[in-house]
Amino acid sequence: MMERALEFASIFDLRDLFPSSRLVRMLPRSHKAEQNRREAVRLVHDILQHHEERRAAGGGGGEQDMIDVLLRIQKDGAMGVSLTHGVLVAVWVDVFVAAIEATVTTLQWTMAELMANPRVMKKAQSEIRHALAGQGRVHEAALGDVVYLRAVIKETLRLHPPIPLAPRVCLGDDRKVQGYDVPKGTPVILNLWAISRDPIYWEDPEKFVPERFEVNILPTS
Repeated sequence: MMERALEFASIFDLRDLFPSSRLVRMLPRSHKAEQNRREAVRLVHDILQHHEERRAAGGGGGEQDMIDVLLRIQKDGAMGVSLTHGVLVAVWVDVFVAAIEATVTTLQWTMAELMANPRVMKKAQSEIRHALAGQGRVHEAALGDVVYLRAVIKETLRLHPPIPLAPRVCLGDDRKVQGYDVPKGTPVILNLWAISRDPIYWEDPEKFVPERFEVNILPTS
């Protein structure tokens, strides 16, 4: 379902080109895309309802996941923002997309780059074998020593961002971007793919060189 949602999101839509046009906004949306959106919302709604019923029955005292935490924040009202049911549904639709598609895409590109760069693969393998020597299972504490592996992942994200175009909204007044006035509330699309390959900021931007990140990675606590 999430794969179909991403496919529909990548289809050209006149609303993206003419967001202020009332005529364009009157055009009908894709029936399949709208049906997929409703299915995703319905799925997340069912998950939230399941958690709410479990909490109401007194079963929320054990181990909690992210949904339990958000529901607790919603009930306490300590965030200063209104976490309505609709907001929680929207947040979790984004979480599902990021957790499933973005992670899988990053892993695929990481393995592809390692196979295409035997030197990098050998160095990453050596680091992992040294950090996990004598351990039957991978423990989180040992991952604090795999500095180069984190550099490999960062370099993969630079060359192959899972979401190359990131939408944002201007929150400040009287902002200027390259000489253009950007009023508050204006949607802005960031081209992360172009930024990550800009030769002004990156030396040999098309090459897969994890060492460029290795010196900038702080050890995990």
